[in-house]
Amino acid sequence: MIEREKHHVVWTSRIVIAVLCVWGLSGVAHENAALAQPAAGRRVTADPIDCWWRTTSSAIRVGQPFTLVLTCAVLENDEVRVVPDQAPLEPAALQLAPFELLRGSQAPDQRTSQRRFFQYEYTLRLIDELLVGKDADIPTLAIKYRVQTRGAAGAELQGRDQTYVMPAQGIRVTSLVPADARDIREAPPETFSDIERRRYVASLLRILGGVLMGLGGLVAVVVLVRVVRRSPTRARTAVGHMSTRAVLSGASRELADIKRQRGIEGWTEPLAARALAVLRIIAGYRAARGVSQTQASTGRAASEGALRLKGRRWPRRRPDTLVFGSMTAEALEEARNAAGNDGSGTDLDELATALRRFSAASYSRDRKPSDEELDASLAAARNILRRLPRFHFGSMFSFGPGGRQVAASRGQAWTR
Repeated sequence: MIEREKHHVVWTSRIVIAVLCVWGLSGVAHENAALAQPAAGRRVTADPIDCWWRTTSSAIRVGQPFTLVLTCAVLENDEVRVVPDQAPLEPAALQLAPFELLRGSQAPDQRTSQRRFFQYEYTLRLIDELLVGKDADIPTLAIKYRVQTRGAAGAELQGRDQTYVMPAQGIRVTSLVPADARDIREAPPETFSDIERRRYVASLLRILGGVLMGLGGLVAVVVLVRVVRRSPTRARTAVGHMSTRAVLSGASRELADIKRQRGIEGWTEPLAARALAVLRIIAGYRAARGVSQTQASTGRAASEGALRLKGRRWPRRRPDTLVFGSMTAEALEEARNAAGNDGSGTDLDELATALRRFSAASYSRDRKPSDEELDASLAAARNILRRLPRFHFGSMFSFGPGGRQVAASRGQAWTR
């Protein structure tokens, strides 16, 4: 009895285990089928090619040129590639009766992750006078294409030749629009060429903006460097007076004009007096004694022994300035003895000699120096002027209102 019950229990357990196994296997198969279903639907169904017409005008007149734009989008990704036959679409091969094809061009292709877009622009005109007041149809266009698929091993499979037919599109041959137009005032189509032109202009503007920003930054750096390098003890030029750079530049121009006049008429007393005035100014700067400045009266000629510098004309008019130098040969010798061996002795000796020669040429009644001596002194003065640091000192020496003179290079000040 006990053996029989054990036998029933064993068989019952075996049946239950078998049922559970069958149920589990069926669930796994169902799950695998459910997972396999979306894998089989991964290939998205899409049109291999899609084309459309656009015109720049909804209504034309006979003989009026207008633009017809053909745009096509073909499928192109890693698995499928549509290869259309574009040879019949070239302007030299396309026929669109009753329209006459004047010229045409192809725009650069545009691509996305799934599509490639190509576009043609055709310039047409109607040559049939019997269509006035009617709709002229752009004829249907058949585009052949072939679908290439890539297999698992990377091999490309060529599909059969297929044809895509574009429907005809009407265009009105009067001031009215055709019957199938969606809008009476349709805007002209935006073409790929327009996009490329805008990209080109945008690139030029971007480059120009970068160059202007670089120039602005360079100017800001130069200004900042000049502000940082400016010494806090450096004096400012008096209001209405010329800076050292302007004075020395005017002296250089005056010496050049004197040399030119000497080559024309030789050395004369007025010409020697002009040279003497400039030499005193150069000697004042070289000996660190400064010069005097005063505003010239309107319409008044330059005073004897002064250098006249033209004032500013813009943005605010400023009168001319007269610059005087008070250095003599004796004062230069004193400055030479006080300077010692600082490197300026040779320049001071040459300036002292030049002052004696030109003073004698201007005022002496006895022996006057020769033209060769005056030429040598003039050349020495021009060489010394070139070595003066006119561009490194903002206002080296100047006399402001009230006769106060400031020595900017040494930080000294005295009243004259």
